Amino acid sequence: MARVRMQEKYIQQYEDLYEDFHIVKTPLLAEEVRGIDKLKAFAQNLCEPYSGEQEEGDSDEVSQEDQVLALQQQVAKLRAKCARLEKDLAASQQK
Repeated sequence: MARVRMQEKYIQQYEDLYEDFHIVKTPLLAEEVRGIDKLKAFAQNLCEPYSGEQEEGDSDEVSQEDQVLALQQQVAKLRAKCARLEKDLAASQQK
């Protein structure tokens, strides 16, 4: 769970700094990607959207609890961003 929080912090920083960049999110794996077979399997994440759904028997992906926490954090960040945008819009309409 701590890894998810740490990565979410960095992802948010990237999104804030590079709004115009397309950031490809990949699953948070339990171990490093080593070897040609694992690298080829991981490369699929760059070509196909990562759904975040854990397949049965797939121990490399984060637990459902961690996924829920990560999604809750994303929702909170989106709500905060929405509030900022609404505030900016209201301020611009008053001018």
